[in-house]
Amino acid sequence: MNRTPALKVLIASSHADTRVAVSWMLRQSFPDAIVTRAETTAETRQAAGAEYPDCVIADVSLPDFVAERAALEDALRRQRIPLIIFHDGQHASADGGQFVVTLLRASVNVTTINLAISGVIEQVQLFRRIDALEQELRTTKELLDSARASTAVVTDSREANEAAVTVNEPPAQQPQTPSSQTADASPAVTYPGRPRLVTSGLDVSTDDERELAARVQKDLMPPGSPLIEGFDIAGLSIYAESTGGDYYDYLPMADDLLCISIGECSGRGLAPVMFMASLRAYLRVLALQTTDISDVLSRVNTFITEDIGDEEFIVTLMLCQIDDRTRTLRYASAGQQAFLINREGDVDILHSTGMPLGLRDETVIPEGEPCKLRNGEILLLASDGVQKMTSDSGEQFGTDRMLNVVKENRNLPSRIIANYLRKACTEFASPQFQHDDVTIVIVKGDDS
Repeated sequence: MNRTPALKVLIASSHADTRVAVSWMLRQSFPDAIVTRAETTAETRQAAGAEYPDCVIADVSLPDFVAERAALEDALRRQRIPLIIFHDGQHASADGGQFVVTLLRASVNVTTINLAISGVIEQVQLFRRIDALEQELRTTKELLDSARASTAVVTDSREANEAAVTVNEPPAQQPQTPSSQTADASPAVTYPGRPRLVTSGLDVSTDDERELAARVQKDLMPPGSPLIEGFDIAGLSIYAESTGGDYYDYLPMADDLLCISIGECSGRGLAPVMFMASLRAYLRVLALQTTDISDVLSRVNTFITEDIGDEEFIVTLMLCQIDDRTRTLRYASAGQQAFLINREGDVDILHSTGMPLGLRDETVIPEGEPCKLRNGEILLLASDGVQKMTSDSGEQFGTDRMLNVVKENRNLPSRIIANYLRKACTEFASPQFQHDDVTIVIVKGDDS
């Protein structure tokens, strides 16, 4: 069985009684804490660099602390080590800064020590998660750049052939003047434009590219559904070909909120998959920084617009935030819609609140009207591939059929409703080949 690693704390004070008292208070809240000690500011910096503690507790009475405080804070901040400072009121700062907490010595007790350490360590862990996600984002961007190079569209073959003919044909037999002889000495060469990503089909994709796209697409999908008291959540995604441009995810946000994202990118193969991988990385970083889904979606739009550039991609995305304490549902949408089905089977449409991503980089995508998701009510998120499933007679599955399947099964668990809907639309279209992916997420209010 895995155990949580023991808390490592470095106590820096020139007074032995302070070190003993703080050690005792620490162990009341953290019985397994590993405590080390330092008696000067220089010794504190050296010990922190060597031992890499989870937290440093320093007393302003340390020799040269006031003069060397800034250097100590900077060194610890670079190492992502939080600092708690005891002061006597004379050397307090207005704001301890990032990863720094200041406590009045007279107010220090078991409770304040516990709260200070727990709070500042949680802050550091959050930033470490952001660091990891930003590294994931950099890696994704590198993959995207690689994909741009490897899937570059060759210039029109007819133009290429014409260029080849122009270069290889002997010059026409014409009387030449010295000036014309100079001009024709070097044949004109037409350079292709900058590479652009394939936006449809897999005609020019290699097996390696298809394999990479399938692997990235698989990694994009969440491994399971979140367990949130009062809600039953399930999602699935199936592709018309080996890979597609659909995406959904469950994003933890600040204040213990959950954000469900669902999106689509036009095209098929490696290019849209890489854009959705980039989108996922952006979302995971931004969702940890704020609870404002309008801000998250608007900032993502700026990033995606820069990524898309001149490419002909359409990216739609919807964010739905769930607050399990108030049962409030907030959403913001760039070109997607969702459906809210109450216990009687009545349907409210959550319309898009903004244009698709990538069209204008300064677009603000506002929130829609918040609502409640009560017991027995269902939020249906689905890509348009569900409604576009087409039978052999050319008829589409459509919105009404999709909603009827959910309404008829609304008393069942979310995962069963999602699978019934998947089965219904695919059987409706069978045996026709389908060009659109199918992604379904069901969120059901469930107090049982």
